[in-house]
Amino acid sequence: MKIRIEEDGRVLVEDMDDLGSLAVESALAPQRIATLPQCQSHAIARAEAGALWIRIGFLVQSYQGTRADWRAAFDRTLDYAAGRGWVDQGRTMVRAHIRSS
Repeated sequence: MKIRIEEDGRVLVEDMDDLGSLAVESALAPQRIATLPQCQSHAIARAEAGALWIRIGFLVQSYQGTRADWRAAFDRTLDYAAGRGWVDQGRTMVRAHIRSS
């Protein structure tokens, strides 16, 4: 799954059926992304060096595919990520590394 953040602040989620990875692509610095109103309001929970914490609810609401088992598969992905410390205790956000685009 790839989250693309445009310079104007638009947040696009792509390849949502690819649950083997989660990354953010943007030319913007993480601290800049976290201050964009569009990101603050629904997609990005917080920024840290080289990563963003993405709201899980935003990802779930963004899925528009047809895969019937997507939510169950996504939950298994979150279980794996939680074991690595990439999901918060409340299970409301998941950590994604940033790739410069």
